[in-house]
Amino acid sequence: LNLGGIANISVKQNEAGIIAFDICPANLVLNRLSNEKGFVYDKGGEIARSGQLNIQLLQKLNNLDYYVKTPPKSLGKEWVDQVFHEILDRSGDTIENKLFTVCEHIAVQISKNILTAGEMLVTGGGAMNLFLMEKIQEKIPDDSKIIIPNSELISFKEALIFAYLGYLRITNQYNALKSVTGASENSIGGALYGDTSNLYI
Repeated sequence: LNLGGIANISVKQNEAGIIAFDICPANLVLNRLSNEKGFVYDKGGEIARSGQLNIQLLQKLNNLDYYVKTPPKSLGKEWVDQVFHEILDRSGDTIENKLFTVCEHIAVQISKNILTAGEMLVTGGGAMNLFLMEKIQEKIPDDSKIIIPNSELISFKEALIFAYLGYLRITNQYNALKSVTGASENSIGGALYGDTSNLYI
């Protein structure tokens, strides 16, 4: 589970292979709300913790059309700005209550995609939001285990992943899976420029 600007998940299944998709907005929304309070982000989720749940707002967010679509599917910043934030802006509630409710919403949507027990590695900036992590733990199966790596891995995970995608490209291995993209077949994404004869793998 990656709790970045958008929460997304990758699951390795025995028969279906790897599936991955965007679940819901995460830090894109939490950080914008925090900005309105004069903070870059909600450290530890303490602002959210001080709020209260807005049930009507939660229902509106949970009823968005995106959530009934089946994977593969993805979200973009434009959708978050035009659809998600519009609902938040119209609610007229306090920033604290909005943050609390969005954390609840994120946890609900994640729980809908974590239906079986097991280990789940959680990374991204949201992994350091203690309030959000508590909400997620409340809603996933009781015998599920959340694993949060050290802060160094959280900070550099994306760089490591893109380096790995580059390695797959250089060695002519698939780095874009049809089970993730929804394409008709797996593919090798990326282009090599210049003299590549001296590449050392």
